[in-house]
Amino acid sequence: MKPESAIDADAMPDPHMADFDHLKGIISMNTTSQPKLLVLCVVLLALSGCAGHSHYAGWEARDIKALSPSDIEGMRAGRGMSLALAAELNGYPGPLHVLELESKLELTPEQRTATQDLFRRMKTAAIAAGEDVVSSERELDRLFATKRANAPQLTAALDRVAQAQARLRGTHLQAHLEQVRILTPAQVAKYNSLRGYGQRMAQHSTSSDLQAAVFQRGQKGSHQRPIKAVIQF
Repeated sequence: MKPESAIDADAMPDPHMADFDHLKGIISMNTTSQPKLLVLCVVLLALSGCAGHSHYAGWEARDIKALSPSDIEGMRAGRGMSLALAAELNGYPGPLHVLELESKLELTPEQRTATQDLFRRMKTAAIAAGEDVVSSERELDRLFATKRANAPQLTAALDRVAQAQARLRGTHLQAHLEQVRILTPAQVAKYNSLRGYGQRMAQHSTSSDLQAAVFQRGQKGSHQRPIKAVIQF
């Protein structure tokens, strides 16, 4: 005899044939297992209802199928959109967050001015590059929407998309590259700590040979000299 709490495998429904009344019957036959069975039944019902249903459903109504409205808005506003994570998470701060943390980082007036200028240039360039991405993605979308897609046209359209995306991502990454030259190693370490990147990141920011090269400024205390832009957007 099966324990009262055991689930009868023969009584379990086929996920593709799940029926609510059938599931209720199983629950009533296994009263001591109701909590577990209820969860199982909910999952089975969800699976049966979603069979063959793409999570892309609804996207066909988008103006540009590969971009959500929030994607387009973010690009046109010059937002970071996680495009500079390769820099941000490897010890290269970004100007926006540096300005947000300026009091805790104890930026000098010179550093603040240089960072504000960097942010303005980055923003302007990112907005222009973002518009290029939106435009090139729209061209690619229309190529398929009008049923005109062929191999040569597709290659050309993809090249335009790739170049636009590279310019946009490069704009954000270059800003991080310039920002790290505006700060001192101690400020970068503090930035990483304040951003919650952990002790390992803070140690790496001040000890690696790469960081030593990035922060090389000649004479001690030379970070107080006028800061010139090293990246032209």
